[in-house]
Amino acid sequence: MSERWAICYNDTIENICLWDGVTRSEENPTAWTPPEGAILRNVSGIHCDIGWTWDGSTFNAPPPVEDLLADGDLPTPIEDLPADGDSTTP
Repeated sequence: MSERWAICYNDTIENICLWDGVTRSEENPTAWTPPEGAILRNVSGIHCDIGWTWDGSTFNAPPPVEDLLADGDLPTPIEDLPADGDSTTP
């Protein structure tokens, strides 16, 4: 039976997949093998998602978008871009 696994790099969830825990081998040539360098954590029954981080004991949600944009560095609305598409021109 497949379980829910977090594919992590540098303690950050980059993807989530369903996996039965069987890696590719001579006996199982069609089985899936996790990406090289990834750390997989079984997250069946754990509330977490892509972008969350692992602190060694729990998964933590990323900060809200409002916190990330609090410094006023808001994206430019498309209607404010110059007609030629050059976003570097005032």
